[in-house]
Amino acid sequence: STSKVSDLLIFFPSALAYMRFVAPRPAARRRAWAGALLTLSALPPLLLVDHGHFQYNGVSLGLSLWAMLFALRGQPLRCSVAFSLALNFKQMCLYLSPAFFCYLLAGSLRQESALKRLRALLALSFTVVISFGVVWAPLLVEPRAALAALTRIFPTSRHIYEDKVANVWCTLALLPPLKLKSMLSISSLLRLTLCCTATALLPPCALLLGWPSRRGFLLCAFSCSLAFFLLSFQVHEKHILLPLLPAALLAHLHPALFAWFSAAASFSMFPLLARDGLRVPYVVLQMAQLALGAAMPSPPLPPLARWARAASLFGGCALHCAEAALSPPARYPDVHAVAFSAYACGHFVLAYVCSVSYQWRTRRSELGTSLAVPPSEEGALSLKLE
Repeated sequence: STSKVSDLLIFFPSALAYMRFVAPRPAARRRAWAGALLTLSALPPLLLVDHGHFQYNGVSLGLSLWAMLFALRGQPLRCSVAFSLALNFKQMCLYLSPAFFCYLLAGSLRQESALKRLRALLALSFTVVISFGVVWAPLLVEPRAALAALTRIFPTSRHIYEDKVANVWCTLALLPPLKLKSMLSISSLLRLTLCCTATALLPPCALLLGWPSRRGFLLCAFSCSLAFFLLSFQVHEKHILLPLLPAALLAHLHPALFAWFSAAASFSMFPLLARDGLRVPYVVLQMAQLALGAAMPSPPLPPLARWARAASLFGGCALHCAEAALSPPARYPDVHAVAFSAYACGHFVLAYVCSVSYQWRTRRSELGTSLAVPPSEEGALSLKLE
C-alpha cells in the first residue's frame, strides 16, 4: 500500500541514517546496533496507526527525523528545510517546533562574532520563508483557499477534546467539578490551554537555550511534545507519536525504559485500535516490544523505578482483563476507554517530569556541542551506541 511505500522512501532511510550517525562502526556491536535499528524503525504505535488505522504519520515523522539528524550533524539549513516540509505535511509536528526553534537559535547565537550571528539568523529565516512559500504557493493564488486551509489546520471552533484521549483535560473531566468542557466557553478554554501549555514548555526550552547540547535537544523535543499532548487544545490519540520519536532516538541509551514508554503509548490508543479490529496486532506488538527491550542491554534501574515499572505493567494487564471480561454499565458505556486514557495520562505526566528533571541534572554535559560546532568524528558524543 501507499503507506508502506512512504515508509520505505522516507522513514526507514532516516532511521538507518540516524543509527549510522550514533554508531558509525556497527560491526563492533552488531547485535546492539541491529536491536537499536529495529527499535527505531519498527515503532509499534506507528505501525498500528499507519498500517492498521491507516494514516501517513510515517511521512511527517520521517521528515522530522531527517530534520533532527541534520540538527545533530550541525547542518541547520538542511534541518530547517526538512522540518518545514514535515510541518506542512502534518501540522501536529508543531509539537516539536519549540525544541527546533531553541536549538537553532542557540546555535546561531553561539557564533564567534555579531556578524556571523546575524548571518546565521538571516539564513535560517530566509530558508524557512522560502520553504513555506514553495509549499503554500498554489494556495496563495486564491486567498479563500489559503484561509480555508488555515481554518482546517487550526480547528479553534471545535471543543477542547472530542474523544477519550490520555491528556490532562480529559482526565480531569472524571471529576464533575473539573469537567471544564461543560463549564467554560471555547474562547476561555483556548486561553486556558494556551497558558498551561506555554508554562509547561518554558522549563525544557529555557534549559536548552541556556545549555544547548545534542542530548538536551532530544530531551527538550520529548518534553515539549508531551507538554502539547497533555495540555493543548484539540489533541488526538495519535499525537502521542510526536514524543515517541525523540524518545526512540534516545532508546539505545536505555532500551528497557523506552519499551516501557512505547508500551504506554500503544496502551493509550487501545480504545481507538480496538474499534478498528486491531486487538491481535496490538497484543503481538506489545509483547514483542517489551521482549526486545528486555533482551537488549540496559543500565540497571533504581529499585523504586523497577517497582514502578512492574506495577505499571501489572495495572495495564488488569485493565485489559477487565475490559475483556466485564461489560460496561449502561450508564457509563465509556468506562473502559476512560480508564485506559486516565491510566496512560498518569504515565505521560510522570514521563514529562522525569524528562525535565533529567535535562536539568545533565544540562552541563556536552556543552559546546550545539549547532554552532560541527559534530566530532566520533559520532554524537553521549548519544553514541555504547
